[in-house]
Parts: sequence; C-alpha cells; structure tokens
Amino acid sequence: MRTISVASRKGGQGKSFLTRAIAVLALMEGKSVGIIDTDPQGTVALWSKRRPHDSPTVIALGSGTIDGHMATFRKARADLVAIDTPPNVAPIINVAVTKSDSALIVSGVYGEDLEQVAVLATMMTKLKKPSAIILNRVPQGASALREAKNALSTFRLPICPVAIVQRVSHPYASVDGLTASEREPGSKAADELAKMYAWLGKEGLI
Repeated sequence: MRTISVASRKGGQGKSFLTRAIAVLALMEGKSVGIIDTDPQGTVALWSKRRPHDSPTVIALGSGTIDGHMATFRKARADLVAIDTPPNVAPIINVAVTKSDSALIVSGVYGEDLEQVAVLATMMTKLKKPSAIILNRVPQGASALREAKNALSTFRLPICPVAIVQRVSHPYASVDGLTASEREPGSKAADELAKMYAWLGKEGLI
C-alpha cells in the first residue's frame, strides 16, 4: 500500500481538491483507493457524502489515529491512500507526513503563498521524505507562474511541470461529488489532472 500526504501551510491552496483528484484518478486506473481526511473542516468527507459512487472510501480522522485508519485500509488491501491535511503547522501534518511514503506540497503562485512553502520544504528535507511541489489554482494567463517556479527552485524539491489552472470545471464537479476527470473527461481541467497524476507516478510519489 502506497500513501501520500497532501499538505500546505496556508489555507485555501486546494489540498482537499488535489487529494480527491489523485484518489479518483487512481480509481480510474483500477486501483483500490482510500482517503484519510485529517482536516477539521472535513471538506473531503463532505464531498464523499455528495458522491454518487462508493469509492474512494473516505475516513474522517475523528477520534481515531492515522495509524489506526491506515491499518484499516491495509487490511482492506488498498493500493493507495491519500491523506488530506489541515492548513498551518498543526502537529497532525508532521504525523501524516512521517507516516506517509511521500508528500505533495501545494502552493499558489503569489508571494504570500510562496513564502509559506519554506517550513514544509524544510520538514520534508529533514525527514528525507520523497516529496514535490505543485502550483495550484493558477489564474489563467498568470504572468506570475514563471516567477513562482523560479522562487520555488531554491528549495531543491521537484516541481510538477503541470500547473493546475483555476477552472470552473473543478467547483462544478465538486458540487456533484465528482472531479473534473469524471464530469468532463475531455476538458482542459481533466487533461491537467491526468498529466499531474502521470508525473507523480513517474516521480515515484504514488
């Protein structure tokens, strides 16, 4: 069983969105997939309640532990477990990253987004955890994208070459408990997610 934590120190970067996007793409690949939602807001858990399909299985942290929930998925022979984490530097992030095989740091393209990456990047380096950075919710035609990639290169972590553009396909799909990969399989939104997923696989993160 492979496990990946999706993390960001700043709120509103799209951790929950990318967690479920990765999980659904793994499902579409024929894998057995689970999600552990450790964010008190329960964004992924609420999404799963709107979802018309039984998979992926989503477990909210609740009063349980990451170890306990991972054991549940291991017993169920899950191929991949994605862990959605809360923002800021909550202790649970450290636990999730430590228990995971890999981690994905999510950031926006602007200065206030980028300056929050350092803490997590340092954590990944100290833990010697396979990890990468992805730029998400990028405004269409944003000139800041190149500058953001240059700034993030100082952390010496792989940066996903596919930036996820902020498209209306994503919130529309979320309302239905789906992802753009399911709701609009031929769309630019779905194509970006597919390329991101392929890159994560190539990097050995999933």
